[in-house]
Amino acid sequence: MYKTNEEIIVIQAKAITPIPTGVVFWSHDKGTAKMLFQLQKDYVNQTLSEGTIVPICLDFVGGRHIYHAIIEDAINGIVSIVLEDNILGYVGRVEGSIYIELPDSRSLDTAGRFTFDIKRSPIDLNTPELDDYYWQGFNQIMDQYHETSNKLFDDLNNTQVKLNEIFNAIEENKVLLKSEADIFFAKKTDLTKENIGLGNVDNFTTATQAEAEAGTATNKFMTPALVFKAIAKWVQGKFVSATGNETILGTKNFQDGLQTGGLGVQAGMIERAITDADRSDTTNVKEVNGKFFRIGNIVILTMGYNCDNYPSAATETRWIVKVPDGFKRDQEYPAQTSLSITRNASQPSDARAYLSQASMICARSGNGNSYISGVWATKDPWPSN
Repeated sequence: MYKTNEEIIVIQAKAITPIPTGVVFWSHDKGTAKMLFQLQKDYVNQTLSEGTIVPICLDFVGGRHIYHAIIEDAINGIVSIVLEDNILGYVGRVEGSIYIELPDSRSLDTAGRFTFDIKRSPIDLNTPELDDYYWQGFNQIMDQYHETSNKLFDDLNNTQVKLNEIFNAIEENKVLLKSEADIFFAKKTDLTKENIGLGNVDNFTTATQAEAEAGTATNKFMTPALVFKAIAKWVQGKFVSATGNETILGTKNFQDGLQTGGLGVQAGMIERAITDADRSDTTNVKEVNGKFFRIGNIVILTMGYNCDNYPSAATETRWIVKVPDGFKRDQEYPAQTSLSITRNASQPSDARAYLSQASMICARSGNGNSYISGVWATKDPWPSN
């Protein structure tokens, strides 16, 4: 009997927000907390060929557990995991990710992410804390190692029994005549592993660290220390550690933002051209040009405009350009943000330019060409292009 939950995981290149499954498992769900996943590509069930491995990584605060999913239905791409007891000691949010290791050495990250929660059952006051790191495949290797070791010890014990019988026979003078010994040992000159009771033990040497980390040899024994080093080598570069210095290659899209020391990081630059279509006063402003630049949450303006209908003495302010979405000023600031203005011709003494609270670039100047520049902060979402 299991407590189960089934989710659809779509294999795609596009990063998505983790699926909030809403699932809550409890510390008393020992051996019964089961999660089923339907793998799909292009909304068609993904068939899993023979030899395919589906690792599922569970990340939580302070550690990570890796499971090898059970393939429930290879034709329809249904896999499952049952949570081990050692993770049920954790209390909090767990984020999972699903991977596929193909038989031809190719692999992929499905981009499938999901979350669920673990809570402590009232009856479990002494549930042991979880291991920081757990790899289900390690248990499989260790089981095979112990099985081989036990068989080796059994064969060695049988050999020791045979030797004891021989030693006892010698002490009791139950020895062969020379002629009988010649005939007996003539048949034993080829001492193979079968002749000494080790027929079921492969004649392998212990792997070197390099061979263990390469993971390609099929004729070497592995010690527990080598298994640990091989695992550490395998996960290196495939996951981002919670501590330590690392270099991460490739483009990473931090959709929800980037922080360092709890403060937001201003990164990236985008520019947007100013055209006549951006004019607010199309009657009096003849033409505009220039660019908006956005670096993080800072907007930089550099533009020029031509107005051929200023009143005498430049007593009227013109609305030049409406700032587009993605570049608008923070409206919590004062009503006007001052901008710099200059002209080719003589500029009136009261010429000025400013950015209004409604993100309108306004100016008082004379006829002809004028140039405006300035900087302000924005809280707009990042422009789409």
